[in-house]
Order: sequence, then C-alpha cells, then structure tokens
Amino acid sequence: MDCGDYDLRGTSSFTKTTITGVTPTWKGRLMVRWIGFILAVLGVYLLSTANPSIQHWGWLVSAISCAIWVYAGARDRDIARTLMEICYTFLAIRGIINWWP
Repeated sequence: MDCGDYDLRGTSSFTKTTITGVTPTWKGRLMVRWIGFILAVLGVYLLSTANPSIQHWGWLVSAISCAIWVYAGARDRDIARTLMEICYTFLAIRGIINWWP
C-alpha cells in the first residue's frame, strides 16, 4: 500500500480500507479535495478583506478552487455539484474581469 502503513503489509485491501478509511483510489482524490478546500478558504479570506486592490486575486483563487471542485464532482459523477461548480467558476472568472485593475 502506498500510504506508508508498514504495519498493514500483507493484509487484505478490505482490512486496510476498514482500518485506515482510505482506499488507494481515494487517496489522490482526497488530496485534490483538500487543496480545493484550502484554496476556497484563502479565496474567501481575500474577498472578505474589503481591500479593492486585491479583489481580483481573491476571485482568481476562487476560480481555481471551483475548477478543482468541478474536477472532483466530474470524477464522482455528481452532475448537480459539477454544474453548480461550473456556474461558480464562470462567475468567479467574471469577478476577475470586473475587478482587474
């Protein structure tokens, strides 16, 4: 297993999943989701500073975060979330254009 659990060497994948809660295919997906989450929080922080000179950076970070969530939603075949994030991505790009100095 790729997650560094040397104590679980030789056990079945079902047991590894039960103990760690992470399947090998979900490990990469979880990392992408954490990056998307951190970027979303950073984008909201930049947008909520009320400093007009950095609004475009907040929208840029938010657009990247939304694009990551579009990817995650498409991988999960969650159509509703993917469409919602596509709308947010386009609106964030509109925010970048409107706030660019």
